[in-house]
Amino acid sequence: MSPGEPVSVVTVQLVDAQQTVYPLTVEAVEKVPGFDWLTQIVVKLPDELMNTAGDLRASIRLRGVPSNNPVIGIRLAAAQSEFQNPRKVEIQGYSGSAMEPFISCDGRYLFFNNSNAPASETDIFYAERVSEDAFRFLGKVPGLNALPPTLDGVPSIDDAGNLFFVSSRSYDTTLSTLYLGVFRDGQLSEVGLGAGNFSRQQPGWLTMDAEINRDGSLLYFANARFTGGPVPAEADLGVARRSGDGFQVTTDSGDLFRDVNTGALEYAPSTSRDGLELYFTRFDGLVPVILKARRVTTSMVFGPPEPVSAISGFVEAPSISCDGSALYYHRKDGAAFSIYRVTRIV
Repeated sequence: MSPGEPVSVVTVQLVDAQQTVYPLTVEAVEKVPGFDWLTQIVVKLPDELMNTAGDLRASIRLRGVPSNNPVIGIRLAAAQSEFQNPRKVEIQGYSGSAMEPFISCDGRYLFFNNSNAPASETDIFYAERVSEDAFRFLGKVPGLNALPPTLDGVPSIDDAGNLFFVSSRSYDTTLSTLYLGVFRDGQLSEVGLGAGNFSRQQPGWLTMDAEINRDGSLLYFANARFTGGPVPAEADLGVARRSGDGFQVTTDSGDLFRDVNTGALEYAPSTSRDGLELYFTRFDGLVPVILKARRVTTSMVFGPPEPVSAISGFVEAPSISCDGSALYYHRKDGAAFSIYRVTRIV
């Protein structure tokens, strides 16, 4: 810039992978103190890019002449929690452990399983909402649970009523654990093994957790390798897209979670309806932590995750409500597990 020129001669915009253009407000163009040869441009992000993280391509123009197009990484600093007020969810008429919560999109039903400890008979139950923090127990989901010692757990349901869950009922013969059926009028029917290539189908490996997104197009899952104990030796997140009657792992699945998967255990994924927020559990051998990762658009990878600071204790299995206003999870209270919720700060 020439001396005396206004900052308006400099324009900056960001472009995401879907070619959406985000014009930025240029607030200042000035020399970096101590480096007379270096100029910095101070810009303000638009509202739609606030509280997000990811990589975008920048375009800088001086009097209309473009620069090269560097990749700009947006990273979030530690901030005040988006959630508050942890409260225990009451399940009237039920007194056992409650884990792996999932709320139907209309808010009517809470699906969950009881204890998944090896000595337990693990089944999937449901309850009907009676108030903000209370549900009335309805029993086991009819048509879903297999006979002991089968483990049935980790329910999730899409807008069309397709209910997905993890079951050990055929692992010895199929090396697969993901099942689905159609939930209608309080009954599950058409139960069958989930098709696709998301399962490793190798002894010791299993799909430990999975959540179908709300429109039924994407299956977020955690594949884990067990070596004999109740805790897996490794576990990471992945995603598969619906293809016909099954789900195929996306070509960018590994890259999508490059800032999420680590040498620790990552499991229990849950995504917001718009696909821009990912909640999951990480366990490094000490205490599990519920984390949140964001991205600007669904064509971008998830950014580095941050703990959901309103949640504490031995906690796992986050599940974001359809409208994004509440985050459900289970917490260990003494020897049992209970379902809790935190609400988003508006």
